[in-house]
Amino acid sequence: MKLLLLSVISLMISFSTGLANNKYDGFYISNTGDTVKCKIKVNGLLLKKQALNPLSVTRSLRIELPGGKNQNFKPNEIKAFRITGLENSPVEFRSLEGDNQHFYQVWTEGKIDLYAYYTAHPYDHSPVPNFFSYSDTGKMTKILPQNVNQCLGEMIKDDKELYNAWVNKEYQNKGLVSIVQLYNSRFLAGSTISSDNPTTLSATKD
Repeated sequence: MKLLLLSVISLMISFSTGLANNKYDGFYISNTGDTVKCKIKVNGLLLKKQALNPLSVTRSLRIELPGGKNQNFKPNEIKAFRITGLENSPVEFRSLEGDNQHFYQVWTEGKIDLYAYYTAHPYDHSPVPNFFSYSDTGKMTKILPQNVNQCLGEMIKDDKELYNAWVNKEYQNKGLVSIVQLYNSRFLAGSTISSDNPTTLSATKD
């Protein structure tokens, strides 16, 4: 019995040490606008194939400064942070005014900003994105899963050519993020859809 207890304790210590070693290069931006390089700590249980599970940084950020000092931040205690060194990095998160509970992943920014915070799926605890759009007019809209098509149509309707192509299902295999990225790139470039290749996208995240 004592041997079993010692084995369990040893396993717990090894496990805790393993979690503490999951540190990745990155930086955060303070509320005064300073950029601070640091190591960002990520819960080892939420890593799969070195890809970041955003649930590990949705509600709080744990960092280690160059001198070894540890620090925790809650949303709105800093403006933003970025993680590098992971399979799906760099990954950037922001604090959004009015929400002190979540850091939001930045999916695309431009005429329309697209952000998401994450909640755990009730069955397998996988990350579920809660998407929000933020227009250049200052309007923030939650994009509900059952209303994605309606919300997306409203967001891109001022680009008639892109809107018509989307309504005609020329982009039916592309996700919300890709369409908003394309909309932003077209607005920036002032370009039009090529009739020879109407489904060419400048971004690939879905």
